[in-house]
Order: sequence, then C-alpha cells, then structure tokens
Amino acid sequence: MSHRIALCLCLSLLTLLGVGAPAAAKDVCVEDGTTSFRFKGVRSLKKPGSISPLNGFFTNGSVHVPVTGTAFTRSDGSVAIGVYVHAGGTTPASMDVDFVYDLVGDASLSATGVYRYLDGQLGGYESIWAPIACKMLATP
Repeated sequence: MSHRIALCLCLSLLTLLGVGAPAAAKDVCVEDGTTSFRFKGVRSLKKPGSISPLNGFFTNGSVHVPVTGTAFTRSDGSVAIGVYVHAGGTTPASMDVDFVYDLVGDASLSATGVYRYLDGQLGGYESIWAPIACKMLATP
C-alpha cells in the first residue's frame, strides 16, 4: 500500500514540475516590410501534425489591430499558415477593410505567400515573413 502512495506522490511531483509536458508556448514575432505581427502563446510546430492557434496583433505604423489564425505542420515538415486581420473600420482609410494571409513556411513562421483584402477585389499581394525579436515591437 505504501508503494502506491509513494508512486502517486512521485507522479504528482513530476506533473507539478512539468516533466514530460510539451514545450511551453511562447510569443513569436514576424515582420513583412513595414508591417509586423506578434502572436501570443504559439505552440511548437516542429512535429508533423502539430497545430497552434495564432492570436495576437498586426501592426502597421501606429495602427494595431487584432488577428486570429492557425498554423499546422504538414507531413513534409512545412508549416501552413492562415491569418485573418480584423482591420475593418480602422484608420488610415487604406486599412478600412479586413484581409487574410495564406502562407507556407517553417516552424519559426519564416514564410512566403500572399495576402488578400476582403473587399471583393480579385488577386493577392506577395508577403514574405521573417522572424524578429518580439522586444523590437511596440505592440500591445
């Protein structure tokens, strides 16, 4: 009986210490020219099948708007990224409509793809994301 109690105590201690737990989520920041993103609590995307929500902020100059999205690791190790920028109703007028990003990259969110405005116009614009240190951003 005392062996069971000792085993339960050891397992509880290991759980409290986080042994065997997945890596902690961390903030990840990327930039694309004059715009940047800060995603909060991104989970590891190193293993195929990994999925992480991408929630945070998009910044363009003094404009900060919320974003929501998802990243998932494909079987070949590439990471598919989709992000919705909730810019509708913001100023300047050039950002008064929502837009989406569709990219493919790696686990660091270094990626290439396109973004499209959701105003009914056809086409998309090239986007190249490069990871940066989050301390460089003045986002919320």
